[in-house]
Amino acid sequence: TTKTNQVKLALSWKAINPPSMETAVVQCPTCFESFEVVMPSLDELPTEVDYDCEICCRPMIIVFDEGGAFARGLGD
Repeated sequence: TTKTNQVKLALSWKAINPPSMETAVVQCPTCFESFEVVMPSLDELPTEVDYDCEICCRPMIIVFDEGGAFARGLGD
């Protein structure tokens, strides 16, 4: 039916074109390399997330708030 085809098309469109995600650049407190992380949604802010550096794999805490994100070492 036409309605079923419209729903299938809408679902296909969402799969091909997911909603854009806001990212933030953080700098690893251990190796000082920068990399991008996906920001949580606004209703989840502020929050802190345990994360491993994308370059050196050392653990860190990424702090997300309305102003963006920054990384800090576990002992900071």
